[in-house]
Amino acid sequence: MKENAKVFKKLTVLVVEDEADVLNDMIQMLLIFFKEVLQASNGEEALRVYETKKPDIILSDIQMPRSDGFWLADKIRAIDKNAPILLISSYSEKPLLIVAINMSVDGYILKPFDLEEVLQAITKSLRRSGVLEKNIICFKNGISYNDATKELSDNGLIIDLGPKEYALLSLFLRNQNRTLTQQEIFIELWPFDEVSDSALKGILHRLRKKIGDESIENVKTSGWRLLLDA
Repeated sequence: MKENAKVFKKLTVLVVEDEADVLNDMIQMLLIFFKEVLQASNGEEALRVYETKKPDIILSDIQMPRSDGFWLADKIRAIDKNAPILLISSYSEKPLLIVAINMSVDGYILKPFDLEEVLQAITKSLRRSGVLEKNIICFKNGISYNDATKELSDNGLIIDLGPKEYALLSLFLRNQNRTLTQQEIFIELWPFDEVSDSALKGILHRLRKKIGDESIENVKTSGWRLLLDA
């Protein structure tokens, strides 16, 4: 859970619940972990919020007036079949579970809520939809970079990047599949300073040691190009 905390802080959650006290409790709980928590009290209102705000995950009560959670899930699935959706209920009745499964929702959370269970369900839902993985960039030496958290890691172990190394890596990632010239790199890393070629070579050398020599290709007479793992 800890490794996903920084990713959560960049995501928006839509909570749909018709009981005001329950809705408020959920909002206060989720605001600790997520960037923004949107709210709605019925399916119709939630669909309007979804279409306008495009939240990253939806947590919806099932039994609500004016369009229930099943109606909402069906409408959202018609728009985005991969949208992360979790349904909430006070009941563990088998017919409700069967309907939820048949609608391909990602999970079913029972009231009263257990924080750890809610976060685990959200994590599984986001992983299934690819939200947690889509920001992961893999290099040829097995090192990965999380573009959401801006962290370089080796099997979960964080690899420190110096300011210039991070700036150079960011420049390469913004310009994938093209060659960067020496002049472009100088302008990005040292916009107001005159520096020697050796300074750039030093940064390239240190970054290569961390993401792999084979991840930065020398393009003869032109510059350098980033190569990612296929």
